Amino acid sequence: MLSRQSAGNGDTRWVATKSRLQGRYEDRDIDLDSTESLVLQRGDGGWRIAHVHWSSSPHPLITP
Repeated sequence: MLSRQSAGNGDTRWVATKSRLQGRYEDRDIDLDSTESLVLQRGDGGWRIAHVHWSSSPHPLITP
């Protein structure tokens, strides 16, 4: 995990997490920047996830 932020008010909260995913799948190297966002809402039964979203993009290569 690179960073995590959260905020909200009343019965709604959100959480955004940024991560970097690295590894190998089959014969390919994987290097991705990933973002996950959650919206939570409080109801009679407690907190529930109302929305979730994931996105990713290739990590930018840095060349000297």
